Amino acid sequence: MDLEAQPSNNCEPVTPMQEINRAYETFKFGWFHVKLLIVTFFGCVASIQVTNSTAFLLPIAECDLNMNLKQKGLLTAMPFFGMFISTIITGFLIDTFGRIIFLRIGFAGIFFFTLLSASSQTYEMLAASKLCEGIL
Repeated sequence: MDLEAQPSNNCEPVTPMQEINRAYETFKFGWFHVKLLIVTFFGCVASIQVTNSTAFLLPIAECDLNMNLKQKGLLTAMPFFGMFISTIITGFLIDTFGRIIFLRIGFAGIFFFTLLSASSQTYEMLAASKLCEGIL
């Protein structure tokens, strides 16, 4: 169905938001929305895992890596710092090149760095992988 073929009741130009609303009304809920909800769910789970998994690692990592209180605090803050330093650049690149590339790279990168942080043997490796998880 062509959205441009529908006549307008008034002579005013159609705004982009009105076009989007008309498209939503015309095409209803479909397979695209189901796929979008599934991808959004995995994105939500990945972000929760990155930000909250450090608290579960700290009691064991404190003993294994001989961490002090300052190192534990820095390790907890690493994902948030990674998110903070990458937001402007990532927003520009997503607007320029599209979201699907960054969704794929981001999910694959988070998967890789989560495995890397789970198998880390030193504090530096654990902190760097948590920083990269936050960037991705």
